[in-house]
Amino acid sequence: MAKEYRKRKYEEEYRTFKEDWELEFLFVSTGSGKCICLLCDNVISQFKRSNLQRHHDTKHPKFSTDFPKGEELRAEKLARLKQNRTAQKNLFHTNTSERATEASYKITHELMKKMKPYTDGEMVKDCILLACSTLFPEKKDLEREAKKIQLSDSTVARRASDISENIAHTLKDKLSSAEFVSLAMDESLDINDTPQLLIFIRAINSKFDITEELLDMVSLENGTTGIEIKNAVLETLEKFNIGREKITAFTTDGAPAMLGKRNGAVALLKETAGLLLRGPCKKPLQLLCEEFDTHYGDLVLHTEIRWLSKGRMLAHFMDLLEPLKSFIVGQGETSRFSFLDDKEWVLSVAFLCDITQHLNKLNIKMQGRNKTVYELYTAVRVFSDKLDVLEQSVRGSDYRFFPTVQKVMAMHADALLPCQSQFCDVLTELKQNYTSRFHDFKDHSNIFVLVKNPFLIEVNEMKQISDQLGLVQLQMEFVELKSSDELQRQFRITDVVDFWKLVGHLQNISRLARHIISMFPSTYRCEAAFSALSKIKCRNRNRLSLQHTTEALRIAVSSAEPDFKSLVRQKECQKSH
Repeated sequence: MAKEYRKRKYEEEYRTFKEDWELEFLFVSTGSGKCICLLCDNVISQFKRSNLQRHHDTKHPKFSTDFPKGEELRAEKLARLKQNRTAQKNLFHTNTSERATEASYKITHELMKKMKPYTDGEMVKDCILLACSTLFPEKKDLEREAKKIQLSDSTVARRASDISENIAHTLKDKLSSAEFVSLAMDESLDINDTPQLLIFIRAINSKFDITEELLDMVSLENGTTGIEIKNAVLETLEKFNIGREKITAFTTDGAPAMLGKRNGAVALLKETAGLLLRGPCKKPLQLLCEEFDTHYGDLVLHTEIRWLSKGRMLAHFMDLLEPLKSFIVGQGETSRFSFLDDKEWVLSVAFLCDITQHLNKLNIKMQGRNKTVYELYTAVRVFSDKLDVLEQSVRGSDYRFFPTVQKVMAMHADALLPCQSQFCDVLTELKQNYTSRFHDFKDHSNIFVLVKNPFLIEVNEMKQISDQLGLVQLQMEFVELKSSDELQRQFRITDVVDFWKLVGHLQNISRLARHIISMFPSTYRCEAAFSALSKIKCRNRNRLSLQHTTEALRIAVSSAEPDFKSLVRQKECQKSH
């Protein structure tokens, strides 16, 4: 019987790459059982001298003529080729690591914008890998590259710190060239009942570039007195190198700690900064306007931070009044809620519901980013005129502007007469309250009109403004502005800020416009940021440190785009393991 011989496999030959082949055939080992030609990048999968020689003689027959064997010229060429390959290899590795790091920063930025916890980074990475393996099962290199993205919870936390620092540094650079700045301040309790002070800044430079960002969040652990708030603000101004002489206004809510005549934070701060105007003190009744369906399944309670609309909450209550009464009767609790059958009480609630709806419409006009103080002035002036109309209508028993009252009157018309004088008193008091709250606006109404539409101001009115501000050249510059047909044409086709950019040659009136435009009209940004804070530092993350909370909040509320390329360059990029 013939003896069978097993064919020997290549792996069993234990072949190795010999160093002299580098100079002879211009091949180098890849370190993975293969070798590559330095001249054409062709890969040979077997370490056989015959294979390398065949490739070299066939593909590069002229090389030995140009670089003869045994001469120094050939050795120098080999050294240069090896050096170039090493550089290309390092470049590929660096680019891959840098891209992975940049992706890590961008994903972290998106997580923070959505106010998600650091631990969600690993979940996002798992989703990316799942998508790659599902959509491109044949392209294993995509999944391999995605695995290099660093998204552990600790890495996401460090990335968030870097991004927040980058945004703060960019803000600091912008503020260094700012001509005027205004501050919006508000304080509230976080999930741990620790008072937190939010400080937003609105700045404008000589080119009318406007910056509106979160300046800082300060923990008021020693109390919320006016002096504590003042000290926190001054420390923040010093931290960002903001000169007090640049401050044009402070905007805050009506809390005594903020607006006390002697010890309020605004009064104490005004002693340290000369202000042309005092900022409007207004806190929106409605921060987030929630749309409800026509039919409700349950009552929605008002919350202090998210500021659900009081008007909509009352409308919700009035819509469910009859079902509520039926439920109370079914529970045998009519004695406890007897006021629900009081016609005058129900009519008063209906009136409160309607008047609060009117207030909410005013609030909506005041909300949003990049609003200006002259827009607030216009909205308040129009609302004051509407109050006159409402008061005259009620005195004439005309309730066309009070739909909820009309609905109740259809069932309880006899209850209107005792309530009418009370309704008139409420409207009168409301008007007086607005007149008192916004009395600064009346004193400077012509200035606001000048900034919003300078062509509505007469020359004699401009003289009053010039005398009021002590700027003699203001009136002469105004005459030049108003007599320009080109500026009038530009005003009709551009917005207010862009128009004033064209008036830079009129230095005094242009500077006055920048002063007014720099003012915060409301504390809307603070209220919106507190809503974000309640999501970031929630019940499940109540141990989040002040530093991490501030960093996450800055990223969440900022409109600035981080410089990701700069962040990557500052890092020694490594892939995830």
